Amino acid sequence: MNSEAVPLLSLKAITKRFPGVLALDNVNLEVRSGEVHAIVGENGAGKSTLVKIIAGAYRPDAGNVRVAGAETRWKHPSEAIAGGIAVVYQESQIYPSLSIAENILMGNLPRRRGGVAAGIGLLNRRTANDRAAELLLRLGEKTPPTRLAGGLGPAGRQLIEIARALSLNARILVLDEPTASLGAHETDQLFAVIEQLKRDGLGIIFISHHLPEIFRIADRVSVFRDGRSVFCGNTRELDEKRLVELMAGREVTTLYPRHRNLNGAPGLKLDALDVPGLAGPVSLEVRSGEVVSLAGLVGSGRSELAWGIMGLRRPAGGAVWVEGRHVKPGDPAAAIEAGIAYVPEDRQNQGLAMQMDVEENLTLAILKSLCRGPFLSLSARRNRAAELMKRFDVRAASIKTGVGSLSGGNQQKVVVGRWLAREPKVLILDEPTKGIDVAAKAEIHKLMDCLAGDGMAVLMISSDLPEALAMGDRVLVMRGGRVAAELSHEEASEEKTLAAMLGVG
Repeated sequence: MNSEAVPLLSLKAITKRFPGVLALDNVNLEVRSGEVHAIVGENGAGKSTLVKIIAGAYRPDAGNVRVAGAETRWKHPSEAIAGGIAVVYQESQIYPSLSIAENILMGNLPRRRGGVAAGIGLLNRRTANDRAAELLLRLGEKTPPTRLAGGLGPAGRQLIEIARALSLNARILVLDEPTASLGAHETDQLFAVIEQLKRDGLGIIFISHHLPEIFRIADRVSVFRDGRSVFCGNTRELDEKRLVELMAGREVTTLYPRHRNLNGAPGLKLDALDVPGLAGPVSLEVRSGEVVSLAGLVGSGRSELAWGIMGLRRPAGGAVWVEGRHVKPGDPAAAIEAGIAYVPEDRQNQGLAMQMDVEENLTLAILKSLCRGPFLSLSARRNRAAELMKRFDVRAASIKTGVGSLSGGNQQKVVVGRWLAREPKVLILDEPTKGIDVAAKAEIHKLMDCLAGDGMAVLMISSDLPEALAMGDRVLVMRGGRVAAELSHEEASEEKTLAAMLGVG
């Protein structure tokens, strides 16, 4: 790490207010050339507001921003981009019908001599492809730039955005939850790219809820809490327990609470379930009172199996049983009536009605029980939503708060609370703690433990290996569309689980 006298980016005494909210309170931050500076904090701590100020989307109410020592007062994100700032957000900004080269050089595409700027037919494709190939090679990527971007996975789309930043001569790169949709191998590739960018002298801001990544990649870390920066120092000065305490402002006694009870009867049973997209039929059991972790690399078939159980994909054969009763295949309504609840990975697009408020979202799955005769009782819905909001500690101004304004952790509580309102017998959780802060993770884990203690069968899909190992009474490992291994809690070490995921050893 190169510690220059003048940092690449310096924020001094930044304050930002919104109606009724002090989002940032006298915040300081410095990013140096050739370093990764991590920013961590619970949802609502002020990280997103700070990023928008750095990116020129917001103007601070007080304080100043300097780039390489020069004070800036950007009025638009385009000015920040021109000033050397690039932000790669968690949701990719990719045009799937355009080529990789066109995506990388968007807004800066080379033209043939004598052409008009708007003349699409005058694009110099050879030059564009050559430039894009050079940028990709700098990132260790050899994918042909002529390929359509729509065929890329999350890691490929992310590399496009980083290459785009390099094409604009970015000096400061902000990576917002960059590994949220990546598997272990893809994360390794991304970290290799980050190390190369460090050597090239870029300053990198790295935002992640996955704390082991912070200790692996970051040189320094700033901890945000309630709109303030409460710690800034070298990562090596901390351990994970201390970092969690700084984020939460209190001691988090246990992140993975688990009271094990393996004596229940089968709550969920799959008998040679043949789901399209998998390599073959799958048989497994989850006992009542048990949490079974489903581990595997991205693309191993974990989510496809959940879709088949829930009836979102019609199986070609086999059967699903809930507490000994057969469930009609390929029928989500029948699965719900049988007592299966499913919390999807993509809570915003698949789990929530984003245009609705907390009350409406919490009660969507139980509207029939809230009817008086043929009509929905608005007072019954209001009262039930208030009960659920309190039970699951959904932190919002009121039940009428738009669900889109909630933090990721509170949005996840709304999705989980909606399905638990039906008192299901089986709960399938697909990446239940993805993109939520440490304190919210601990609450979700505690809830899972309580549900299993009450006799529910819980099947949890997780790419977070420590979470999968700690919470699972058993770990099932999927690889290539089939269950490749079953490990008890006692034998499921990280080494054995990774070996099963990769098919080695």
